[in-house]
Amino acid sequence: MAETPCFLKSGVVYSLKSGFLKAAPHYVTDIWKENAMKIGYAFGPTNEKTILRAAASGCDYVELVLCDMVNQTAEELEKQAALLKANSLPVGALICMLPGDLPVTGPDFDLEKCKAYVDAAFASAAVFGAKRVVFGSTGARRIKEGETRKTALAQVTAFVKEALLPALEKYDLTCVLEPLSDDNLFPTLADGDEFVKSIGHARFGLLADFYHVGVMKEDLESEPYLGYSLLHTHVASPSNGRKTPLADDGDEAFYRASFAYLKKIGFKGNMSFEGNLPPDAPEAALSASIAYLKALSREFDL
Repeated sequence: MAETPCFLKSGVVYSLKSGFLKAAPHYVTDIWKENAMKIGYAFGPTNEKTILRAAASGCDYVELVLCDMVNQTAEELEKQAALLKANSLPVGALICMLPGDLPVTGPDFDLEKCKAYVDAAFASAAVFGAKRVVFGSTGARRIKEGETRKTALAQVTAFVKEALLPALEKYDLTCVLEPLSDDNLFPTLADGDEFVKSIGHARFGLLADFYHVGVMKEDLESEPYLGYSLLHTHVASPSNGRKTPLADDGDEAFYRASFAYLKKIGFKGNMSFEGNLPPDAPEAALSASIAYLKALSREFDL
């Protein structure tokens, strides 16, 4: 049985297996921070229009699409990074880690190709200074036709342990696994939590996207305790086409239950809106949503 690290607010790691306490590496400190929850905006593509929209929204940070970066020049990425800096927008995370044509399951899984891609992608993204990457990428990881879940899990485990973790160490990053409602491998938080704990590494945690939680109609109260593995969250309206969360959109009870759950488990991470903006007045809707999420985080003392 692998050690399963549990991150405590004080920056100490407690192992469920052996019960020992040890000093946490420095990269754990940004996870269990003492300051209030920050609200971010995850979007793509990255260009002047989307960056300025994010800057005007009042968000605390942004999340950018990683798999797009490997196809851009260093000059293009540096220009984007400079514009983000000029608008006081730190990059909190990188989303869409793997492209759909780089499978980590099925007969076309190529570990060496995955190693090369991850290294190149993380090197390209270094200019943005992000410390976290999101492993959603359902097109790359879903169970392929004719494949068993056991085989797919073994392949993803090999990818994480042999390709991803060494790259996370090299580039000083953490990764969060994002369960997705349209995925057949990790569709629920329980599925993701079980896998994260099977990996048992301090640089590999869990992300809860409450849009997908809502689509799957997951009962948060019946979930396994996620306080040790949950490092980051996303949110969007589950019943309104994944649009911006707003107090009057019909999902307010769901948002409040989600924030109450995070408070209950002692969550100390951040939350980003990742979804669709309405075609009419998208900037106003984004700004209103960021303000609403910040108000909820203050109300629930997160």
